[in-house]
Amino acid sequence: MFNDIPKKAGPEIELYKIFCKAIEDGKICPGYKLLPCDTKYDPDDPAKNKVDVGMYKMNGAPKDRRPNWIHQSMWIEFKRKGKEDDAFNDTAKKLFEVDSDRAAQVRGQLIAYAEMAMNRQHRTHLYSVFVMHKFARLIRWDRAGAVVSEKFDYKKNPEILGEFFWRFSHMTDEAQGYDPTAQLKKLPEPFDYIREAFAQSLEGKWPRYKLTVEDKEKGRRYLLVGEAHGRSLIWSVAEHVVLLQSTSRPRLEEQKVHEDTVEATEDDDEMDDDEMDGDETDGDETDEDVEEEDDEIDEDVEESEDDDYPLRPGELHLEGDILSHLNKSGVRNVPTLLYHGDVAAQVTVTRSIWQTMPERLRKGSSSMDSSGDRRHPPSTLVHYRLVEMEVGKPLSEFETSLELVKLISDCIIAHEDAVTNARVLHRDISSGNMLMYPLQVTSREGVTQYVWTGLLNDWELSKPIAPPGTPDVARRDGRTGTWQFMSSAILDDKARRPMIEDELESFFYVLVYYSVRYLGHNSTDVASFMLDFFDSYSFTNGEYSCGQGKRRALENAVLKWCDNQKIVFTGEGSRPHPLNDLIATMLPWFQGRYRMMEREQELRQPSTSGTDAQAKGQSETQTNKYAAFVTDEDIGEELGKSAKNRKKTAADEDAAAAAANLKGHRTMRLLLRQAVKTAIWPSDDKLGDQLPMNYTSKRTRGGNTGSYATTTGQKHRAEDILAYAWLRKRPRRA
Repeated sequence: MFNDIPKKAGPEIELYKIFCKAIEDGKICPGYKLLPCDTKYDPDDPAKNKVDVGMYKMNGAPKDRRPNWIHQSMWIEFKRKGKEDDAFNDTAKKLFEVDSDRAAQVRGQLIAYAEMAMNRQHRTHLYSVFVMHKFARLIRWDRAGAVVSEKFDYKKNPEILGEFFWRFSHMTDEAQGYDPTAQLKKLPEPFDYIREAFAQSLEGKWPRYKLTVEDKEKGRRYLLVGEAHGRSLIWSVAEHVVLLQSTSRPRLEEQKVHEDTVEATEDDDEMDDDEMDGDETDGDETDEDVEEEDDEIDEDVEESEDDDYPLRPGELHLEGDILSHLNKSGVRNVPTLLYHGDVAAQVTVTRSIWQTMPERLRKGSSSMDSSGDRRHPPSTLVHYRLVEMEVGKPLSEFETSLELVKLISDCIIAHEDAVTNARVLHRDISSGNMLMYPLQVTSREGVTQYVWTGLLNDWELSKPIAPPGTPDVARRDGRTGTWQFMSSAILDDKARRPMIEDELESFFYVLVYYSVRYLGHNSTDVASFMLDFFDSYSFTNGEYSCGQGKRRALENAVLKWCDNQKIVFTGEGSRPHPLNDLIATMLPWFQGRYRMMEREQELRQPSTSGTDAQAKGQSETQTNKYAAFVTDEDIGEELGKSAKNRKKTAADEDAAAAAANLKGHRTMRLLLRQAVKTAIWPSDDKLGDQLPMNYTSKRTRGGNTGSYATTTGQKHRAEDILAYAWLRKRPRRA
């Protein structure tokens, strides 16, 4: 079992890695996990003890590589030398406790660990293992002292440790030394982050407000709010936190969403001012503004074949109505609608004033549409509130790459359900529209626990999918979504309607975004990649289009840093990181899709060969005066054929096969879920945010670009550049 233990003494860190692997591979301690915790100390430990390895039950194993003395079932201390590091002596003629400074230091270390465990847990006794190279001792501790076994060669006699760990794992808690009269109080529920955030929003100088939500079906609801910011948390009367969003909505023939969120508390009954100081409940609240447009809806759009379908294609819908439809359709991993409705008759008037302005003032205003037209009128917004039950954490708070992939796959499931069950396309897949939320699940073994689950949020830009044979009516010109995560196809054609393939490409970009920003890899210049891949753009013939970084990755099916070095994520030890395979698998799918799109475009273009002229009854010499002077021997058989008449090549077939993986969600979903289940993931691979605090995507064209800026294309007037205002701020267009 322990054959890999080296003959000669080596570093302790290598010793316990081999030791723990042998225990794990031998499966001699089922239900428990050995975790190295020698690099960090427990924040609650003033002595800052860092034991080498802690042993924990599976459901209590820490993820931060700290000792976590509260949940530690047993600890193991390692020393690199078998004799010099032994603090005890088995020889009958000598004292059992070796009399030397080194031995006293080692014993003091062991005692400190035992004392720490006893102080943090209610224990009658506890066990530990003292490993010295290929030798070991077993120690039983209680309040009166310690019983130490004789030293034994566990490499030569592995059955001793094997039986010890096996018996320990099958002991009752009481036999392991836990006091049966003391029960560990459960750690805070995973929802405590919501309560804490709401409490913080009520502290300090921020005033409190009682907000009203008029729901067309559930009536009037009141919510207590504190500090207003993007999203807030509340504690509701139903003992859970809810999310209130404040935006604006149109008079239903026009819509644009502009979000603002605040923290709120919900109460089922009307609250007087005095009641606000009583048993009010905390909720999470958001106000939504929706834009009114002049464009009229085409009333000739064909009705859905399903008379019960509540969302008519081509019409505008409130986000609350969309969420309600998703919930009723059984769409998984999306927020749960509680209430929504307009806020009295609060409508913006800027548009009506703008319409009375002279033309020269209209052109000089800062209002513009997605194409940069400054004559575009400002939006008319109606105040609208939406309350959701779940209050998630940002996806950026994932703990490991495994969790990140799992959360994104959850959101893909939500997207797939929305398409297949509810016939709704999200149309704004981005890093900010995915949340993580603790969901209670039961495993196949019957174990129920909270698991972080991905939530696909922000459905205000979503759109019903038109039934077959029904025209897809655009509700407004311009791209829909978030620039950094839009597909190359959408970036290159602002009139293009998003498809499932475009949305899957956006999911891929979210994975790349968080991986490059937070995980270990082979570069220290994250800012340049972010700017080149996500925040850049091209400007040609007065139109903005996909940046070169993203375009290169799709054309070559490889992800590279700006210095042309391939991006490689750092695995654990000698193992490659599973993300490298995932990215290498998916990129050819997108490459194949764009090659097929190019091929289809070639087929749509008119032929440049002589066949068109001949079809019109004209000879080649009538259309080309030089054709008669070029003999058949001067050209090959294949060179005379146009792209339209070219036969399919093996490359075309490969591209078609690769692109077929994006025709639906299934292939990408299965790829990610399979990786979550079977790949060998690093245990603790999330680093801090590697994007500099001063990072900005603001750039100028044809001038000084600043520290992280790049330029693309020709020099253009500064007032025509939408990059900073548009690329860094999500456009809210329906």
